[in-house]
Amino acid sequence: MGFGSIWTVDHVAPVRHTESMYDLGPELRPVSGEDFSLDIAPLFECITTMTFVAAITTQIQIGSAVCVLPLRNPLYNAKQLATLDALSGGRLLLGIGAGWLS
Repeated sequence: MGFGSIWTVDHVAPVRHTESMYDLGPELRPVSGEDFSLDIAPLFECITTMTFVAAITTQIQIGSAVCVLPLRNPLYNAKQLATLDALSGGRLLLGIGAGWLS
């Protein structure tokens, strides 16, 4: 279909309201006063989702917008991601961070 990559996000438990700005379209908009959890639903776990996509595709790059590192055991996380990258033929694109949503 011409896509070069497919991306997922990493939120363990989405909040309903926040004062943060979030890009859910062409412009930043506030998400307070609305149910933010509905804007990003369904919200699947990112490594499992990337593994599923890797299993049903052969060429597309598979990425995480930001995988929140403090939420995971670092050794187990490294092993999962290395396994995913190896089994997908090196198609993993990994974004990492500390998170932003509070």
